[in-house]
Amino acid sequence: MWGLQKTGPLAVGVLSLILAMGGCSAEENEASATGEATPDATAGTATRAGTVDPATYAGDVIMAFPVDLPTRFGAVPFTVYTGLDAATQTRLAVNAFVDLRAVQARLPELFTGVIQDSCNLEVALNEIDVEADGDRVVARANVFASIYRCRGRGSPEEEQGFRFLTQRVETVATANAQVSDNCMEFALVDLELDPAGFIGGVANLFGLTERVRTAILDKAAEVLSENRFCPELPEELATLEPLYSDGGAREIGEGGMGAALVGSVGTSAATLLQILAYAQARQLLEVPQ
Repeated sequence: MWGLQKTGPLAVGVLSLILAMGGCSAEENEASATGEATPDATAGTATRAGTVDPATYAGDVIMAFPVDLPTRFGAVPFTVYTGLDAATQTRLAVNAFVDLRAVQARLPELFTGVIQDSCNLEVALNEIDVEADGDRVVARANVFASIYRCRGRGSPEEEQGFRFLTQRVETVATANAQVSDNCMEFALVDLELDPAGFIGGVANLFGLTERVRTAILDKAAEVLSENRFCPELPEELATLEPLYSDGGAREIGEGGMGAALVGSVGTSAATLLQILAYAQARQLLEVPQ
């Protein structure tokens, strides 16, 4: 599904740009634009069902292309949908939607583990489930916090001693997303902690719940600030200077994670020539013999 409703040099230039960025075939693009996963898009993952609403990436030129997110466990694929319209004679409106369900399915293994390990406190995340809820993202997890005796605390001879107790804390964290400095940033807006079991009250005598809260907030701030989503064009097309003014998290189907970005790119004669030259260099345009 190409979605081409207008023709002319502008449409041809934009189409070449998206092809150049995606580098995928027409068959892959058609499968993605209808909300179907490409063969590699969900390999080894269990994603939530549902199709992407075409209204989220509406435009006179519509394309979809796969992108890989590098992680410590290897690349995680996701899909970007793009709708483009002529906004002015010099700017092209961009209506982008990112299907993050393949990334969502990998979040538990990416973030499970110890988030704080000090002499007298260890905090670990386990059994994580992440889902979208409208324009927010909700993460549920079991947090296991252990308090240890600390010998020589604050000295070079500091050493972890015996464990006083381990407490399971049921955690629900809610985040939203907004566009800032041309990037999408996620931030926690709510954090609920519920110490489980009859020793929950005992754990609070040690201030454990608040220490877990501090550990989660600190780790979340670190991870979210280091993982802003900042769409970038190839170096050869950087002069297009895309500007994103709005966006946020969006739900796909039942709990599937997606993200929307709204903005524009420059479309002067010089930049359109640059787009066509770039596409031709990648042999995306046929030259008559």
